[in-house]
Amino acid sequence: MSSVIVFIIIALLIKKGLSDSHGFSDIGKILGTVAAIAFVVSLFANPLILVLLGVGVIAGVIALVNKLSGTQHSEISRAHTEEFQQMYQEVYEMELKKFKSQHGADYERANMTEKRARDLEDERKARESAARFVNEQVRKKYGDAAANAVATGTAAADSLINQVNQNGPSNGYSARVTNDGKVYVQTPGNSSAKKKNTANIIKSKILPKAQGRRSKIVNKFNEQYNLYLTDEQVGRIVAASYMSNAWKQEVEAMYTKYDSVYQWLVGDTAYLRAYLRAFPVQEVSSDFDQQIKIVTDSFEEIFEYSDSIAGISLERRIEMINSKFLTNFDDITYMIAYRYLESLGFHHELEKTQLNRIDGTFDDLVAKYDKMSTEEVDEALSQVAGVSAGSAGSGGGEK
Repeated sequence: MSSVIVFIIIALLIKKGLSDSHGFSDIGKILGTVAAIAFVVSLFANPLILVLLGVGVIAGVIALVNKLSGTQHSEISRAHTEEFQQMYQEVYEMELKKFKSQHGADYERANMTEKRARDLEDERKARESAARFVNEQVRKKYGDAAANAVATGTAAADSLINQVNQNGPSNGYSARVTNDGKVYVQTPGNSSAKKKNTANIIKSKILPKAQGRRSKIVNKFNEQYNLYLTDEQVGRIVAASYMSNAWKQEVEAMYTKYDSVYQWLVGDTAYLRAYLRAFPVQEVSSDFDQQIKIVTDSFEEIFEYSDSIAGISLERRIEMINSKFLTNFDDITYMIAYRYLESLGFHHELEKTQLNRIDGTFDDLVAKYDKMSTEEVDEALSQVAGVSAGSAGSGGGEK
């Protein structure tokens, strides 16, 4: 304690006597360094300090060992997860290829919508087959020990969860799906492993954590670009940003600064942004899959009417759509909606471009004389001159 008091007194004297408005002088820096060294040496002379230092070193070694052990355990768990993910992907691709090879003549005769529906059904069955295979491998490899098998895809998630959970708690197996679409299969045994396999938390690197501050971001964007979102819809979007990666990314996009609203109308979710821009009365769901269905159904209704008024200009067609549905479509949002429906296999007609042209007698005469020889032109001109002279003579006789 006495060494601490002495060091403080020396420091104050150096600061007061050897410093000015520009900082410490060179002599002050030298004396301060010497005093600091002497203070450190005096600390090591105190037995209590040595004991505390030894305890700190031991605690640091223990913490380092625990960290290395935890890292090793995490790497092993990650290796198992990656193993089952790779296994799932390989089986999925093999099954999908098998289903596609079974396509017959009826598939070739089908339209785009029917082909798309068939492809989606093949993908669903392939995911279910892959999920079943991975689930069986987990059971065979780990038995009653705690295991974590991961499968991806919504269809696989539903299939795997149903298969595991239908057996009930008697066998101790359970399954759940997380917000990022992954399925975690938990086998009986180790409860601590169950705690570690918690659902991934949706986090944003740029958005504030507080819900109120996120609401301000969405409200500001809503007012700036006239999206007409209600307070309830804003709250729904903000709440969904904590549980859905897709909605989180939409809020992050609203947090970005744009020179024009059309810079916002790009990306994989341009269809959703075009919907929020064009429809003053929107329907917003926290479930992003349901939101996609809402947008698709709304666009399809718009374009069914658009097809019924074909034969007019695109500008006039958009005016009639906005008048009938009270929407705010322009040529950009209209074409975004059109391309989105096309990507889903819904085909709609656009206007055909017609070039303005002038057809007249003069053009016909020029084309005719371009094809004639010089002699034929001279002969035709002589006939015209003769007719003109005869007309003039007959006119003079009448007088």
